[in-house]
Amino acid sequence: MKLFQKVLIGFVLGEILLAIWGPGVVWIKPVEPIFISLLKMLIIPCAGMNLVLEGPAKEAVRAPSLVDTVVNLIPKNPIGAMADGKVLQVIVFALFFGYAMTKTGEKGKAVLKFFEGFAETMYKLTGTVMGFAPYGVFALIATTVGTHGLSVLISLLDCPWKR
Repeated sequence: MKLFQKVLIGFVLGEILLAIWGPGVVWIKPVEPIFISLLKMLIIPCAGMNLVLEGPAKEAVRAPSLVDTVVNLIPKNPIGAMADGKVLQVIVFALFFGYAMTKTGEKGKAVLKFFEGFAETMYKLTGTVMGFAPYGVFALIATTVGTHGLSVLISLLDCPWKR
């Protein structure tokens, strides 16, 4: 069975559980932060950025000048840039790092081999975490609708992409 089919089953089973237990279904709520944390665990090492799934929107700020933008492309600390979700700084660091790695010769090839192994490991980890997706969707649907009501799902029928 394909992953999207399993996720769809998790969605439907979440609704069934809600129909049986009603708002008392919140006992399954601990599965929700576990699943979200698993997703965040994947995104930070893969893309060097945080997945923001909660919290109010920030107010608009004035755009920096062109000079400030160019200066701020260079990270002062590449690990800090990854942790803070500064994607452009991470990309600039990766470009410089990749260039230096290719110019290092044989020792650079060893570093490349390490990163290829790291990438393969992350692919496996991603597959493992996505195997939990049906359970995560099950818990998210059951607790969200159990807490906020069926109107949450009804609002999905009026999707912006259908207009």
